[in-house]
This record gives sequence, C-alpha cells and structure tokens, in this order.
Amino acid sequence: MLSCDCNTGLYHRYEEDLTLEEFQEAIITSASVPMLFPWQNLKGAQLFDGGVCKMTDISGAILRCRGLVDNDDSKIHVTIVYISRKELEPWTGKETSLDALNRYQKIENFRKCFRELTSAYDYYHNVNYDYVIAPTKPLPGNKFPFTFGEDRLLEMINQGISDAKAAIDLGKGASIRNFLEMAQKQEQEDHDIFDMSVETIQTIKAGKEKRMNLLLE
Repeated sequence: MLSCDCNTGLYHRYEEDLTLEEFQEAIITSASVPMLFPWQNLKGAQLFDGGVCKMTDISGAILRCRGLVDNDDSKIHVTIVYISRKELEPWTGKETSLDALNRYQKIENFRKCFRELTSAYDYYHNVNYDYVIAPTKPLPGNKFPFTFGEDRLLEMINQGISDAKAAIDLGKGASIRNFLEMAQKQEQEDHDIFDMSVETIQTIKAGKEKRMNLLLE
C-alpha cells in the first residue's frame, strides 16, 4: 500500500509492521485522491493518494515475495490487475472542464501502467509474469464524482470476474505479452519511431546499454 509525499513527490510504502490504528490511517492516506479528499498527516509526513507516484507497486510485491522464496525470482509469479484501459470513449465536444480532467487522468494513468510494467519486466526479468487483467470496457462509476452504490459495485465485481476469465483463457503469459506490445507501440509513438526494423531495434538496445554504462562510470 502506497501514499505519495506532498513535499518530495516520492512514495511511502506501508506493510504489516503497522499497528491497527496506523494501518487504518494508511488506508485513508492511500485513498486520499487529490481534489476529492484532503491530504493526510501520517508519521510526520504530509501525504495523499499513492497512485500519484505509482499505479501498481509491482516492485514492492516482488520484494515481499523474495523474502518467502529465498530470493529465487524464478519462483515468483505476478498477476497484475488494472482499472485503467487504453481505449477511450468518443469525445462528443459537449464535455466540461471536469470531463477534460477525467480524460487527462485516464490517458496519464494508462501511460503510467505501461511504464511501470515494462520497467519491472526489465529490472526483474527472472520473475514469472502470468497475467494482466484490465477492463475490456469502461468501468461503471469511473467518472467524477465517483459513485459506488451496491448495484454499481456488484456490476464492477462481475466485470472484473469476466475480464479475469478472458485473460486466463488467453493462456499464461499471453495477456502480459499483449500489454508489452501495446507499451512498445506507445513508446515508439512517443519517440516518433514507426519502423521497428532489426536496425532500429539494435539502435534502441545500444542506446539503453549506453545509458546504463554511463551510470557505471
């Protein structure tokens, strides 16, 4: 569970060593979405929603698992559940500024999901990435202001079950590969690269190696 530090922009991670009262406060802090809920004080820090820093704490989960498998990454299996989706609903031209903010968050959140998964895949490449479960259609109640009545919650739960079954039916690793392919295409678009020839791939690989070698100097 994460929260984001208002002063540093870095995340705070909370685990099982908290007292019950601290754990309850950490939950409130982690769910304090900016503009909707006030920031919180916890252990001398000023904090709000951890999703500002990370959409999914993949590395935190892997590090916790390492303590259970004697640091053998090949024994770790990861399944990731997202609430963001790449596909966007049509823009009608009648939207308000609040709708524009909501659209901005959707775009940024999914780009963040791309970055986090590809980065984790690079840094923890011996881990088994089994499934990515993401909405196949817009989640009900995902626009401001958030509304979560019992019927809507059940609808979201049922959609989650359906999306999970779809990912499992594709086979282990297939949904991860699909997601990584989407992430790669997004990265190509970001850098105006539209021809993924062998030469282009080698150039990208050389660039990444050069960056890592620079850190070793």
